[in-house]
Amino acid sequence: MLLIFVVLLAVLTVPVFGGQLTKLAEVRFRAVWLVAAAVAIQVAIVTVFPEGTPWVHRAAHLASYILAGCFLAANRRVPGLWLVAVGGVLNLLRLEAEVGYSVDHPLPRLPVFELIAERADAEERELMEVFNMGCGFCCVVPADQTDAAVELLDAHHPGTAVIGRATQESGVVAIPPLGLRGDAHGFQAVGSSN
Repeated sequence: MLLIFVVLLAVLTVPVFGGQLTKLAEVRFRAVWLVAAAVAIQVAIVTVFPEGTPWVHRAAHLASYILAGCFLAANRRVPGLWLVAVGGVLNLLRLEAEVGYSVDHPLPRLPVFELIAERADAEERELMEVFNMGCGFCCVVPADQTDAAVELLDAHHPGTAVIGRATQESGVVAIPPLGLRGDAHGFQAVGSSN
């Protein structure tokens, strides 16, 4: 329901702010083959070869995320494209590693999410599930390579930051500052049974 509300809000605000939805037809993306290849890999491993070799599936998942990330980087000047990429925080669980993740330093909450939360009367867990609150791309790297990874990514995407770490709690994404804990079923407020 929240996603439907947001899509409607987005469509309705275009003319209010003097925009034209027909202008979307003029947007030209670079390196479209990257996202097409990422989708093809996902379709192959999820529907065509769902019982494949585990290490091949892990490698294919990782490759598809890298391809999608390269597409985003190639099109970083397209306004709002980062917003399309949201959903990535729980996607960490799809890496199929025997680890969990703790997002100890979430990115600052953008004003647009305050507006959405207020208008949609949405809970923090819903906002994080639907939008990731602006965190659309995560890279998991060995701890001793963190600085080099941040430097490399920041050259192409200013604002790159270390937001968390891998944990021993397999299958869980925790966001302690927000009091959230997520698994394959979504986020829950810590201490909540909803």
